[in-house]
Amino acid sequence: MNKYKKLAFNTLIFTIGSFGSKILSFLLARLYTSKMLPDEFSTADLIVQTANLLIPIATLSITEGIIRFGLDRDFDKKHIYTTGFITTCIGLLILLLLSPVIHLVPSIGGYTILLLIYMVTSSFRMLNQYFVRSRGLVKLFSADGILTTLTMLIFNVIFIAVLNMGVLGYILSIILSDALSSVFMCLVADNLKYVQIKGLDKNVAVSMIRYSIPLIPTYILWWIVGLSDRYFIVYLIDDYANGLYSLANKIPSLINTVSTIFFQAWQMSAISEYKSEGARTFYTKVFDAYQSMMIVASAGILLFLKPIMRIIAADTEYYDGYIYVPVLLIGVLCCCLCQFLSSIYSASKHTKNSLWTSLVAAIVNIILNVILIPKMGVQGACISTLCSYGICFLIRVNDTRRYIKFKFNTYKFIINISLLAVMSATIVLDYTHLTIWLLCGFVIIAMNNYTSIMDTLNQFIKRKKKA
Repeated sequence: MNKYKKLAFNTLIFTIGSFGSKILSFLLARLYTSKMLPDEFSTADLIVQTANLLIPIATLSITEGIIRFGLDRDFDKKHIYTTGFITTCIGLLILLLLSPVIHLVPSIGGYTILLLIYMVTSSFRMLNQYFVRSRGLVKLFSADGILTTLTMLIFNVIFIAVLNMGVLGYILSIILSDALSSVFMCLVADNLKYVQIKGLDKNVAVSMIRYSIPLIPTYILWWIVGLSDRYFIVYLIDDYANGLYSLANKIPSLINTVSTIFFQAWQMSAISEYKSEGARTFYTKVFDAYQSMMIVASAGILLFLKPIMRIIAADTEYYDGYIYVPVLLIGVLCCCLCQFLSSIYSASKHTKNSLWTSLVAAIVNIILNVILIPKMGVQGACISTLCSYGICFLIRVNDTRRYIKFKFNTYKFIINISLLAVMSATIVLDYTHLTIWLLCGFVIIAMNNYTSIMDTLNQFIKRKKKA
């Protein structure tokens, strides 16, 4: 199977497994907004985001080492999984001992036990997910995604719609779904047979940890850029405003969903093809098509923003949050492009570059949050997020070309972003004839990116015929 066909096949499989759960998360927002007030939704969201911050710290982000070294045929899978398993167990145990500190965090301190349980189940699910991917069991990964989607739906209906358990029901649904996912993968893939504590290759373990550790501060800094806004809003404004902001983020998450699904497949191809002949052309074509599709999709969301907002906002209290979406959407688009470029750092094992580029973004984010939120409210947080991701992307698109000299069409990108900015301004400023302006913007963006998308599709079709 050639590299284009393999990338397309893996993307399709990951889409089948992941798209349902991602879309379900988006659609369930209507259930959450009908059963929880903005301040309750804010608390639930903060619990999840705090866990997402603490998990890579506790586990030394070892899952990234699992996927990087697990895809390398020179390493024994038993050493890979055992290193990940032991690291995860030790890290979570240390976190448990430090749990009194978590109890002091405002807004979520009363949910410390729930947060710890969530972290345990989520960490082991990630451990098994990444190991399954590293073994090339993409169909099993997809099946697990479908199972998780069904269990999440069932538990949400029971705990939130029927029992009205609010924040508790929201987190319990995720905990139980993650736990069942881990059991399923362990049983079907027989992952536990790869645990071999006796005879563990210490050199492999050290190499994996040395590769993963620089990603810990990277995760923290990325969390600051993407999620610290919520804490600033709660502290400088209130939980109600953060509830609107959290829901507004659900819409740009549609773009992030598509990007994450593709990235799971691309990460495997980026690593396996990094040293191959024609890697430069491969990276160039894929990145050009990827950014074009992301930009067209972003324009499509802006075109249908208000109808989408009416779908997910069951309570009119949430509806005004649509005004924050346009700026956040462009910011998330830049974040997705940064994520793509991070695969080059992973493939070349230059994870330190991920660290320092994320550091720049985090510093910008904090400074702008402090300056803009008191003056502009929630919209200030949106602008700071956009600036942070935008600056990080500009740095990475130049830095990564030291390792893979792929081509980047600067002029086309400037035109695309400018058009998205105009579409966003028409929404935020509520121009007259809004739909006409948005439709014109979408058509122009689609025309500007048509060639890039079709060239890559034709490349795949030609390769497929030759295969």
